[in-house]
Amino acid sequence: MQQLRKGSTVHVLYLYVLRLQRMYQTRQILWC
Repeated sequence: MQQLRKGSTVHVLYLYVLRLQRMYQTRQILWC
């Protein structure tokens, strides 16, 4: 149970990082 919860948390963090990367990329494109 604990391992599963930890895995899901890592997955959520991974998705959050991906979203931040996408936002940063779009911001760079807009700035250019």
